[in-house]
Amino acid sequence: YELLQAQPQRDMQMEKDLENFASGRNSFAEYLIAQFPGNLHRRGSSISESNHSSTIAHLNEGNKQGNNFCEHPIILIRELLKRQRKHSAEMNKILFGDSQKIRYVLTNLEQQPSTVATQDLKKAALVLNLPTYERYQAAKERTHLYRVDHNYVADQASPQQVCTAVHGTLSDEPPRVFPNEMSRCDCSERLANEDMCTHEILAKGGFNRTFFKARHFARDCVSGSTTGCTDSTATTDGIDAFLGYDPEKKCTSVSFVAHEGDRDEEIFGHVDMIDQNVVTLSSSSDDASRQQQTPVPKAGQLPLTSVGKVEPLRKAVLKNILTNTLDAFASMSEEDKYLVSELALKLQNVLTNSHDSSTITNKSGLSIVVPSSSCIATQPKNRLAPSREKKRKTKLSSQSSVVGVAHEVVCNSKKRRVTCSFCQCDHRVTACDRKQRFGMHATEYVLTSDDLLTATSLRNRLKEMPAIEGCGKGSPPFESIAKEYLPRNFIIHEARSIGANSRLWCISFIGIYGEVIKTHLTERIWITYDAMNCLVTHQNKVKKYVYDETIISPTAHH
Repeated sequence: YELLQAQPQRDMQMEKDLENFASGRNSFAEYLIAQFPGNLHRRGSSISESNHSSTIAHLNEGNKQGNNFCEHPIILIRELLKRQRKHSAEMNKILFGDSQKIRYVLTNLEQQPSTVATQDLKKAALVLNLPTYERYQAAKERTHLYRVDHNYVADQASPQQVCTAVHGTLSDEPPRVFPNEMSRCDCSERLANEDMCTHEILAKGGFNRTFFKARHFARDCVSGSTTGCTDSTATTDGIDAFLGYDPEKKCTSVSFVAHEGDRDEEIFGHVDMIDQNVVTLSSSSDDASRQQQTPVPKAGQLPLTSVGKVEPLRKAVLKNILTNTLDAFASMSEEDKYLVSELALKLQNVLTNSHDSSTITNKSGLSIVVPSSSCIATQPKNRLAPSREKKRKTKLSSQSSVVGVAHEVVCNSKKRRVTCSFCQCDHRVTACDRKQRFGMHATEYVLTSDDLLTATSLRNRLKEMPAIEGCGKGSPPFESIAKEYLPRNFIIHEARSIGANSRLWCISFIGIYGEVIKTHLTERIWITYDAMNCLVTHQNKVKKYVYDETIISPTAHH
């Protein structure tokens, strides 16, 4: 409004329209609700209406058309407590399923490369519940759309006071400013669930437990209004005892005719006048008569006193079940996949927690320790092997004898096919022409788990590699690499520096036949530090070749 008033040529109609719009802003429900913390992106009274409809349906045995419940207030409270306990049981089931899914998330994170982003997600998965973790992971994946400025000057009149600001790279919206470490973001994403948004993740440097509320953390069960009742997890007896509710008792009598002369008025005074000669049978006499009427079976029809031992599934049946499960896993639904994954983790725990050995004692008292199959499988290769295993190893498929002067030599006549590990051709890797062609204009690094010094040398080279300022033109860089490209050999063409401590690299992947692969319709792609760290982290014995072309001046490539 002040901007319109400062114009050289003021428009009265425009100022009037803006004033009317500002005066009526309180009538926009969506605008106001979005400013309340914890609104969960809900509009209006949908939560209250849903709760009211559920209560009416429970009190009227599933009828949602109207309310016909007209009982005593104590009975109303009793039914509402039963509904609350039912909801608590359903929520406990959901929480148990979420805790199992979090276990799968942690298992998958353990298999990924140990990067800064992976470690941050692991910290969040250890304490957050499943819905909150999914929101945090989605916000974490959007961090590449923003940049952080830790030396931002919000007030130009006080340039010495700097703060942290998060700028969007795809829009010109004002930055999100954080004056101190405890400042919170006021965007609609954070206010809806009161957790960490993308701006806070960048400004705070990742996951911070103090910015989450108690409802965001993982738990196994809920505590509701029925907590503290006697036997609250069983039938309705706990609620009835808590309220002092005594339901009406209806007595049904089994009777016989009394003898004459009995003192009916003293002994059977509680019996109605119409049934004065009727009394209830005792349980002992009833049991005795029932035992006399039940015929005793013959000796040959008696059940066996000992039952047979229950045996587990046979190996063939178990193998068939596991094979069918693996074949159908790809076409299963998401819930079925989670169930199969849970059973697989339980099977893994059984195998890892099995006994390593068992002790067998004979009649004379001599004891021996017999190792289990899992213990034998984990022993080193230089262990003492049984004779049948030695014969299997020393058996040759095709043999020929060469008789010498003083001894006889037995050799294997089977020829071994020589294959190049770089291009899959019929020659040794040391004589590969394609491998030598890549190394003519680049420095070759051979990464393997047996030689960690080469990986350290390559990491030092990446830090000291000559780089050009600026990110240049082209598609945005990749922050992660697909699994199929992680074991591939690659070439480093160029490096660029962005800021003080950030770099980008231009690389190309080499295929299994020694050719340069085209990824995303181009041979060369740009990657960030996290993606380069995944490529350099090689923990296999199979050799991985990296070629550094930046050893030549960057201008020579152009």
